Amino acid sequence: MSMQETVDMFVDEILEEHLRRLRAESEECQDINRRLLKLSDKVQEHLNTLSDNQRKVLTDYSDTRNEQEGANYHYLYLAGLKDSIQILKFLEVL
Repeated sequence: MSMQETVDMFVDEILEEHLRRLRAESEECQDINRRLLKLSDKVQEHLNTLSDNQRKVLTDYSDTRNEQEGANYHYLYLAGLKDSIQILKFLEVL
């Protein structure tokens, strides 16, 4: 496994753990998840009324947005780590 793959796996695991905690501890997050579940049922009902091609376009769009969001989380986490290191260097801790 390459160093980049190892770092990616590490960051993904850390992000997932933090998101699990957020979902467990945040009432706001739990409320959003409940609303999403209700909306998901409605979206599925509407998707069933579309042609296969229309459904595929919307599903591909949703999947790509989710992929983009995951990439954004990953990038921001790494940026935060780098910023933290710079602050520690500035404070002469490192």
